[in-house]
Amino acid sequence: MQARKVDNFAEIVKIAPGPTFVPVKGTSVVTVQIRGQGTINDSPGLESPVGVYIDDIFYGTLASFDANLYDVSQVSILRGPQGTTFGRNAVGGALVVTNNMAEIGVSSGRATLTGVTYKGGRGGLEADGFINVPISETLAGRFAYSVKSVGGYQHNLITDNYLANNKVSSYRASVRWRPNEKWNIVASGSYLRRVGSGDGPTIVGDGALAASVQERTNGNLHKVLLDDDGFTRRTIGTALLNASYETAIGQISSITGYRYLKSRLAEDADGGPNPVNFPSLNTNDEWQVSQEFRFTSDLGGPFDFVAGAYFGYEDLNHKITFGFDGRDPNLFFSVLNAGRYTPGQTFEGQIENRSFGPYAEGKYKFTDKLSLTAGLRFSYERKTGYTQHIGSSPFQGGPYFQQLPANDDAVDSWKGWTPRVIAEYHPFRGSLFYASASRGFQGGGWSFNVRTPLAAATPLRAQTTWSYEVGTKTDLFNRALTINIAAFHANTANLQVRSQVDGVFQDSNAGKLRSRGVEVEAVLRPTSNLSIGANYAYTDAFLREFRRMHCSRSELHRQSGSIHARA
Repeated sequence: MQARKVDNFAEIVKIAPGPTFVPVKGTSVVTVQIRGQGTINDSPGLESPVGVYIDDIFYGTLASFDANLYDVSQVSILRGPQGTTFGRNAVGGALVVTNNMAEIGVSSGRATLTGVTYKGGRGGLEADGFINVPISETLAGRFAYSVKSVGGYQHNLITDNYLANNKVSSYRASVRWRPNEKWNIVASGSYLRRVGSGDGPTIVGDGALAASVQERTNGNLHKVLLDDDGFTRRTIGTALLNASYETAIGQISSITGYRYLKSRLAEDADGGPNPVNFPSLNTNDEWQVSQEFRFTSDLGGPFDFVAGAYFGYEDLNHKITFGFDGRDPNLFFSVLNAGRYTPGQTFEGQIENRSFGPYAEGKYKFTDKLSLTAGLRFSYERKTGYTQHIGSSPFQGGPYFQQLPANDDAVDSWKGWTPRVIAEYHPFRGSLFYASASRGFQGGGWSFNVRTPLAAATPLRAQTTWSYEVGTKTDLFNRALTINIAAFHANTANLQVRSQVDGVFQDSNAGKLRSRGVEVEAVLRPTSNLSIGANYAYTDAFLREFRRMHCSRSELHRQSGSIHARA
């Protein structure tokens, strides 16, 4: 990863086929998509179908994690439902980042400094490194850092500033203590601060305003005309305590995690020189604690298993403020906003999520070549909170306050069973053929930026996925050639999507999704100093049933149809 300059999520496609990383709401916010599953929803309490785990801490919301990678031990892309042994469920897959922690008895370090340039933009410097120091025979410490100060690659011709810049400071410290052969205790903490300008949206398409912008920028998307540069301010902190104890029959682990997020994002949402959407401000305030107990057996026979339980609590707040200026008669926006200026309308969502998940999975080796894995998990989530709208506009309606759930008899919890079965066959050394069936679960919640209290109080159902997969992982000619092939077919029910209804984005259960595809990874190593890799992924996603939600005067109308898309 270091050699290939994989230091953010978007670069992972260099080494793994299939996942897609799309920046949304600023250059630091990224949505992860795997096998046709992804989301752009930012309602608090509605998780992403792709789970992100960094050092055993779950990051479930769109804004909760940052894409800065440094001093990394391993990045895993786990495709398909991950609903058995992970801390939380994921219907589409999981992105698992494991950072290096302190090593006992090791003195090592590294420091790098990189210069960055952009054609037509402003460059800068990036630096990262670590130092690992033994403190005693049983104690060691490690400190890692990543500092980036790079100018933007989008030139705002109105303010003469460069947008979409990258200014981030990240620090991580860890301590490992091994008082004896049985105990292994690791404590770590991290801090990230990201500041910068906005992400520089621009107007494209038909119309006089789009034509005027294109004429002044010569069609160069790295040049924008914005009356407001915008800004990004993000602070993320984590703390982790991982303690394990070796017994005669396996390892007992306790994993305690904490994280917080404070994020402020201002952007010129209309993408043009007129103050049509000013102010435009997104704020996220989140904190969570989690506790997991895990037992991993070492029985010394044909059967081994892992069992445990996960407990989590999240406090999530998301607030959006928009201004709507319809006073310019030359803009179609004046028709939508009736020629008025609405200085700022705020809609806010606050959710407390309590989750619990016991699980167990076992593997039995019938022979040295044939084995079977079976696991089961129960997931339970209970959510409470409120949705609040302040101010009025033709788009978001009038002010209201809605408690969630609406009353004691309303839905406030979601639960589900998620089994997994995997059959493995090793015909010769360095080869694996497998077939699997697994179910994923993603809890429901509420959409917080809908027009009416009735719509705000209407809960989304839990999204579930059954996935079937066959594949092979093979090393040939003494690892001179590695070939991994997977073919999958997945059926999703109660698909959660964000769609635009009457000019308003809202979340709903859209229907049923069928996705299938093939993924191929190949690496050729003709010599010890040379490797040649090729990746390919094909995904065919089809909405078997599509329910379009149309909200007007507090009435919900459903229409059926179908959409077919290939990626």
